[in-house]
Amino acid sequence: MDLKKIIKNMFFKQYLNYLMKRRDNLYFYDKNEFRIKLLEAEKQLHANYDCNFKIVEQRNDIEPVVSVITPTYNSAQFLDELRQSLENQEIADKVQWIVVNDCSTDNTENVFHEFSRKTKLKSFKFISLDRNLGTSNALNIAADNSDSNILAWVSADDAYCDSKKLSTDLKMIENGYDCIFSRYVTQGPNLTNSIKIDVIHNKKFDSRDDKKLDLFFMYKNLIAGNIFNGSSSVFKKDLFFRVGGFDTNLGIFDQDGDLWEKFLILNSKIGLSQTCSFSRIHPNQNSRRRYEMTIFTNLVRVRMIKLIFDMNLNEHISYFEDEIQKDLAGSLFSYLISTNFFVKNSDILRKNPKIEYFMNFVKNVFEEDNIALLERISDEFVETKNFQTFLKNIQ
Repeated sequence: MDLKKIIKNMFFKQYLNYLMKRRDNLYFYDKNEFRIKLLEAEKQLHANYDCNFKIVEQRNDIEPVVSVITPTYNSAQFLDELRQSLENQEIADKVQWIVVNDCSTDNTENVFHEFSRKTKLKSFKFISLDRNLGTSNALNIAADNSDSNILAWVSADDAYCDSKKLSTDLKMIENGYDCIFSRYVTQGPNLTNSIKIDVIHNKKFDSRDDKKLDLFFMYKNLIAGNIFNGSSSVFKKDLFFRVGGFDTNLGIFDQDGDLWEKFLILNSKIGLSQTCSFSRIHPNQNSRRRYEMTIFTNLVRVRMIKLIFDMNLNEHISYFEDEIQKDLAGSLFSYLISTNFFVKNSDILRKNPKIEYFMNFVKNVFEEDNIALLERISDEFVETKNFQTFLKNIQ
């Protein structure tokens, strides 16, 4: 009898049961509500995302080296802080700011007009949509109307707190990177009341900022945990369009995780700069809609895992086979259903006794019919316009 193994498995089971009792640690806990939200997600898949837009204010006094794209919906109160952070950039005279108003009901239009009179930026476009269709759609329209080869995404409620953020990232892209995130982020209700965080939390990667980060590290921290601030991202526009841009059928949920997954599958060079960005925490954030966030996160990941198997991407498969066994009750626990799908399709993982308990646990908690429903809907998500564009560029 292997006493150490018995003790380890006992603690593993206790840990999972503990998480189930701690409802705050799960994104959902009502199986019927979960099914209802899944069916609503399926309707969103087939929704019409066409809309009309108009440029309500613009200035084009320069040829920009980077276009900062910002979607906004009822976030007028935060835009001035973001504007100031862009004007404080070391290369502010080469920055284009494109803001897309996603049919807000606040005073965003008035803010646009005020900015056009007082901003120091030499290039900007303020665009208004005639329908509210979500972050993904607004970002794609911003990208389509950009005038530089580099895009930087900053949400309306976030900002840069480092004046060299854009100049530093652009130098890294000039040196061969495809996408850059800030290594440091300050989080809080505002810039003066925030806490600075090193997003890596792993000293062995301290010296790797000038190299391509390890694929396993990127999957665990960019996909499984998504620890990097999307509003600190700076990336090549041609890469963005090659992967189909943001998937509009995801609306406002996990469009960033979906984009980073596609970047990784295309073997893009992703790096971290020694810069800092601000991520605002407030009660109206989309990430606080926990049912929807978890459902779309799992849809995105199941879709990605199926693609990895279908295309026999062995390097990516080996990550999951290694990391799920080592970290099953850790950061991957948040994505129970997508992990469950991968385990079911991996001969190596199925032979692990710890995995067997996990599989039974997931089935008991979420019911097999709900898991099957999510997998069926993920198949439909392969047919979205954005994902089909991505598939054409990897085949």
